[in-house]
Amino acid sequence: MAKLKGSAQLENALDFSVAFSSDGQAATITFSNLLVSVSGKAPTVATQVASFTLPTIENTTGLHIQMTIRGFVETLPGTRAALVAHLGDTTAVASLPKSAPSGDNFQQDLEATLPAGVAVQTTVFLLVEGNSGKENPGALLTIDSLDFDISGRHAGKA
Repeated sequence: MAKLKGSAQLENALDFSVAFSSDGQAATITFSNLLVSVSGKAPTVATQVASFTLPTIENTTGLHIQMTIRGFVETLPGTRAALVAHLGDTTAVASLPKSAPSGDNFQQDLEATLPAGVAVQTTVFLLVEGNSGKENPGALLTIDSLDFDISGRHAGKA
């Protein structure tokens, strides 16, 4: 007789985990499926938007935060990739490497100052596209992790 077992899975849902440092000064969000890709003739554009909020406590003054985005990009002739990231009062278009056929890892740093009592919120927008109406060899953009640091040890390095 057939049985149901395991856990339910929401299709198209992001799979991620969050780890906090023991002193509460850093956090990492790790993803297994934050990605967009295109290949062939359709679709010629793929996008993904994801927003995350990390609560803060004891935040009584302006809070300086650094976020590091780590990922992978592969763009072949006729395709493009773009990543826009927003953190606090800062928005940036990532400098993605011009990819070789085997792709390349990337890292993008952002810094922002948040007002007292405000949680850390970030939004990332991923886009890949190929030339319309033509056979595209493919493009892939992934985000592997977001690292957050409020300790001030890395300030000014973004």
